[in-house]
Amino acid sequence: MDFSRVLLALCFLLTISASTAYDNPLVTLDYGSFQGAYDATYNLSYFRKIPFAAPAAGENRFRAPQPPLNITNGTYDTDQSFDMCPQRTVNGSEDCLYLGLYSRPWDTTSTTTNRPVLVVFYGGGFIEGSALFGMPPNSYPVLNVSTLNDYVVVYSNYRVNAFGFLPGQAIKDSATSDLNPGLLDQQYALKWVQSHIHKFGGNPNNVTIWGQSAGGGSVVAQVLANGRGSNPKLFSKALASSPFWPKTYAYNAPQAEAIYTQLVNLTGCANSSDTLACLKTVDVQSIRDASLIIDDSHTYTTSSYTWAPVIDDVFLIEPLTTAIDSDALDTDLIWGMYNAHEGQNFIPSGL
Repeated sequence: MDFSRVLLALCFLLTISASTAYDNPLVTLDYGSFQGAYDATYNLSYFRKIPFAAPAAGENRFRAPQPPLNITNGTYDTDQSFDMCPQRTVNGSEDCLYLGLYSRPWDTTSTTTNRPVLVVFYGGGFIEGSALFGMPPNSYPVLNVSTLNDYVVVYSNYRVNAFGFLPGQAIKDSATSDLNPGLLDQQYALKWVQSHIHKFGGNPNNVTIWGQSAGGGSVVAQVLANGRGSNPKLFSKALASSPFWPKTYAYNAPQAEAIYTQLVNLTGCANSSDTLACLKTVDVQSIRDASLIIDDSHTYTTSSYTWAPVIDDVFLIEPLTTAIDSDALDTDLIWGMYNAHEGQNFIPSGL
């Protein structure tokens, strides 16, 4: 037998095998199989759209994220776009709890790939934003700074404005509703990372969270979550760029109840015997439009950034200043920064 021909054939088969593993990454999770893609121009393997929770519609509106639905119709193609969560002038969709991730190519059949993970939360004043990325992704240049920058980047959607931050006693009293669901979306994505990122070549014990503006504020919130530390820990390092953190009051404070009442009135639910049940049946656009009106109505008093986290006694149990003064944050590394003169953009224009 011609040894050179055998060697050539073996190399050919190995090339096909490697190409398949790298160019068409396929990952199977406990709720479905997900087909990724490869971009040769930027040398990136990516999964653009992975559902990490069930659609937040109907009874799931204003509710903590629920487990993702099982994929029952074959392999899920992740190389597709997805809707923003409803916001501002974009109708969006309540079927928006998706995340995407990318990294340098890796062999999905290998169990030894163990790279650092960076989870990114977008900014937008808690009223807008999207985790959908194109090619190249925004943070792609960071991968090119050094050959040591070999990590998995995860972008996660989370609910904003009234859909993500509706306060009020009615929310607290409801068995099927939760305060701060936007922050709970982020935490749920971090739990997804802990459960599944090893299938994508990531190390669940080396997770960093990062965000800018409201994304930075989200990082602060996750650091403070559940009494300053989830158990088990969901991340080890936190980076906050220009974190946006408006005045935080209790879920049932007068300001909070006023916002709830205003939303109820604007959506035609004021005469309902169960205003929250009514809000869960109102069409998406009505909630979105009412959110915008509420934003605008506060422009000259408390700023246009009305929708924001509240102290709910579960996820957030104390004001930011109290938590920081305690000097008891359960995170290996915390880093934050601001640019000069950023605060003036958030001062009510009526002052």
